Amino acid sequence: MSDNSTIEVDARPVKEFFIDVITRDVELIDTIPEFVDNSIDGATRSTNSESLEDFFVDVRVSADKVVIKDNCGGIEREIAEEYAFRFGRPVDVQDDLESVIGIFGVGMKRSLFKLGRHFIVESKTDSSHFIIDINVNEWLESDEWNFEMEMISEDDDRSQLSTTGTYIRIDDLLPEVSRKFGQDLFATRLKNELGSKNRDKIRKGLDITVNRESATYAAIEIYQSDELIPAYKEYSFEQGDDEVQVELKAGLGERSPDDAGWYIFCNGRLVLRADRQETTGWGSDTVPQYHNNFSRFRGTVNFKSESPGALPWNTTKTDVNPDAPVFRNARQEMEQMMNPIITTLREIAVEKSERGESTVEQKIANSSIIKISEIESSGEQSFSSPNPEEEEDDEPNEVHIQYTREEAEVDEVKEILGVDTNQAVGIKTFEYFYKYEVGE
Repeated sequence: MSDNSTIEVDARPVKEFFIDVITRDVELIDTIPEFVDNSIDGATRSTNSESLEDFFVDVRVSADKVVIKDNCGGIEREIAEEYAFRFGRPVDVQDDLESVIGIFGVGMKRSLFKLGRHFIVESKTDSSHFIIDINVNEWLESDEWNFEMEMISEDDDRSQLSTTGTYIRIDDLLPEVSRKFGQDLFATRLKNELGSKNRDKIRKGLDITVNRESATYAAIEIYQSDELIPAYKEYSFEQGDDEVQVELKAGLGERSPDDAGWYIFCNGRLVLRADRQETTGWGSDTVPQYHNNFSRFRGTVNFKSESPGALPWNTTKTDVNPDAPVFRNARQEMEQMMNPIITTLREIAVEKSERGESTVEQKIANSSIIKISEIESSGEQSFSSPNPEEEEDDEPNEVHIQYTREEAEVDEVKEILGVDTNQAVGIKTFEYFYKYEVGE
């Protein structure tokens, strides 16, 4: 018989399980960019200028430890207490930063747990200076989920910061992390990844280094001339209470299958590079599947919003969410923008197959090369390409001459001309007459 009593059931997550869930699908190459994103947000908060020339993010990776240090303004005490170290972003936390990218409230913590079993986070701002020092194994054994944050003074021996910024050190690395991060090849790949993903910020002057080598990127370049005009469109998309600015650009670049495709950015952060899959419109009802004949295609889409949660990226910022309304809308625009460019590239392929060369491609090669980021327009600009040259017919028209004579007479002429066929007789006699009666 029931006594109608109630019993509390423990529904708290097990820490080990929770950490396994949030880190399971994260690639090691994607952990360090999470820290750099937070540094970039700090730098953007710290200046009213578009330029980031005064800021740096220094990354050091080895088999023993990972260290990230910046001078990007640090983490304010209130943000650290209420948001930065919580597993998820509280719904009442607002952010007035126009181009924030460290948005999901889990990225930094996920990366810390993915890499090692001990970490130190130090932050210095104009108004606060703190250290968080966590032994993960001890934290796992405790029932407490909070991290202890210790406020420190300017002359504390533990401080690694002489100016406003953030210092993160992760050691007691997990075995796979230690093996990977100890490889020079991985460090080079990480440097290239940081350069590619953060090209917009590097272009504005931010200095990102990995093991003392600066991260760089290859600019997306296209051709432009009076006849060859890239496509451009900019518009606003309302998504619930949020507004997303969408900017699309597309044109023709160098022939390069590795670089062809769409480049998708969210608030300046590269999410997809040179994508040639159905996600970005290839192989749709209106656009063919990618072929190397289209290796000149270059296109960029930049989604910008003051509400980063409205942007069409996943939580690791390594892919788009194709079901996001703003992306579905943009994809329609992308397909429309691709069609005339694909038509031009097909015409080039046909012209080359018929003539052995393409006059349109020659005109493209003689055009100016510009960075796609430098395209300036207002509203909308349609793609336009050069027209092919009309093929000049250099071959003279030929006619057939035929007449009949007695065989004996023709044989006599053969002997005099030194030829063996009736056709040769006709040609030689015509040439003789033309030379002496018409003139060369």
